[in-house]
Amino acid sequence: LHPAGREMKKAEFDEAVARFELPTPPQYVWRHKKRHAYFVHWPQDGKTAVKWFSIQQYFAEAGGDVARAAQLALEAVTRFVEHRKRQGDFQEGRHLHALRGIRPKDGEPPKERRRPSCSWPPRAEAIARNPALATTLPSHARGVLWDKPALRWIVLFFANKKRHFRNFKPQDPSPQAVERARLEAVEHARQVREELGLAEAGGASAGPGAAKAER
Repeated sequence: LHPAGREMKKAEFDEAVARFELPTPPQYVWRHKKRHAYFVHWPQDGKTAVKWFSIQQYFAEAGGDVARAAQLALEAVTRFVEHRKRQGDFQEGRHLHALRGIRPKDGEPPKERRRPSCSWPPRAEAIARNPALATTLPSHARGVLWDKPALRWIVLFFANKKRHFRNFKPQDPSPQAVERARLEAVEHARQVREELGLAEAGGASAGPGAAKAER
């Protein structure tokens, strides 16, 4: 209820919290800015359980004070996490499966289940097969491509029968930030080749069709 004694409508609540930034949550807790809430994931009965703690839940208790309601929500979710820790739901490594929606196999230690190092995300695989999907800005470096839909630079190449992938996303869309990210990507590609003992002009490929993508 609103302090005036009537139920607060969603539009009024949204207006009250529109300019409010949720305080940084503790470990294992995430923020959802659009819902003005904190939430927690943890594994339960082979699935991923979720619990929400929104500002709106504590708005009446806080007397209509947004900052106070956010503090109450934060305190509540912190107590909840501590409780789940005692139950063993947030052991190191297990929360990663809950957050990423990955379920460990029976009898497999969760922290040991990882994506193979030679595997790429699906979009990176598509770009490797057809670099034209990504390259709209020149990188002037072998194996460094601009992924326009994702607004990021990617380092993508084969070396010593292994695949290498890493992305470098600019802090903002400005030309200066894009250029800084490009330089970081180019330097990373150079360092990897140097560590592997590859020549600058050869010995590594940016994937199928890489020759067309070189800049």
